[in-house]
Amino acid sequence: MKIILTIVLLSMSAILSAQEFAATEAQPKTHSGNNEWVVVLSDPRPARLQGWVRSDYAKNSGNYRNSVELKRFGKKIVSKYDLELRDQWFIESLGVYCLVVSFNNDYSETMSKLKQNKSVQWVQASNDFELFDNDSRDSQSVNSDDLIGGVVLPDSVDGEGVVIAIIDSAVDENHQDLIGSITKSDDFVVAGKESGGGEAHGTAIAGVITTQPETKLGVVGVSPAAKLELYRACWESMGSNNTNCNTLSLARALDSVIRSDADILNLSLSGPKDLLLDRLIQRVIDRGKMVVAAFDPNRADGERFPTEREGVLIVRARGLDDEYSDVFTAPGARVVAVPGNRYDFSHGHSIATAYTSGLIALRKQALETDDSDLSSEDDWRNTIKNKLSEDIVRELQHKS
Repeated sequence: MKIILTIVLLSMSAILSAQEFAATEAQPKTHSGNNEWVVVLSDPRPARLQGWVRSDYAKNSGNYRNSVELKRFGKKIVSKYDLELRDQWFIESLGVYCLVVSFNNDYSETMSKLKQNKSVQWVQASNDFELFDNDSRDSQSVNSDDLIGGVVLPDSVDGEGVVIAIIDSAVDENHQDLIGSITKSDDFVVAGKESGGGEAHGTAIAGVITTQPETKLGVVGVSPAAKLELYRACWESMGSNNTNCNTLSLARALDSVIRSDADILNLSLSGPKDLLLDRLIQRVIDRGKMVVAAFDPNRADGERFPTEREGVLIVRARGLDDEYSDVFTAPGARVVAVPGNRYDFSHGHSIATAYTSGLIALRKQALETDDSDLSSEDDWRNTIKNKLSEDIVRELQHKS
């Protein structure tokens, strides 16, 4: 079976920025059959407890006193405004407590009351995202030149010493091509959406980056010696090829990445602009990490997640959406790993994103072995960005 994979995240929800929340009322939006909102609250804990932080308070496995204080405050908000609580989580890196709720009463009245509560920083829609296969582009449309080959760098450069974080669906950690590459694996998807050991998209993305040469199967990963940190924030839908994420699952994963040792964050996804996620991405960048994300042709500049800025590279697959010539372009066709020690063929912006993350790992390793005098934390990102296009052109010329 041949699969042509083009990744786009869809949402019909709108976002209230902090300024909009203070001044206006947005119209109610429904999405994926839900009417869920994220109420972002200032840290409600007493000052004596605010230094005790863990990312799993809402799961009752963190510090008991903190969990009690947070849940007590959340219960008070839910009761006061007659909200139905769907989920809750403390976002450590932002110091905010998020409640996912639905409104039982009139939307405008409830929103007006929430605006008057000084503990409420902002309210935004809980965005639903969907990753899906687009069968309109079949394998016959892929030119053989789009298939990923080798990058012209010294043989000693293989990604060693570089850590890449992947936020995606579950990776088959027992796949023969990934054993030894994974140093961390966390799951931020709610109970009832277990992965069963691995999902197609996440496994493919991990394989593009670090597939091992020793198995002599599939295609060798771009940076086989790089280490992977896996953050499951998306899940496959039962009985379909759809893969879904939401605001809170992605926020949880990003919150953990911020505190990790990763050098690069691979987001083979995109979607609507999201205030909570946008602030978390900025924290990722502020920690000196480089963010690599898939291009979303269905949304205008400034309306996508993540928005492009210093420290973020948006990637488009060569041969797809070529009218967007200003977007960084990389090869996006590849034989990929799939769960169960199997392989398939994929072509899309998500694959090009993973390829680029691997290439950045190679470049970072090469840069660190040079005698370069890097004066600041983000210099390596700027230097590598300037060299990436040269690498792509050189690779394509090498194959021609």
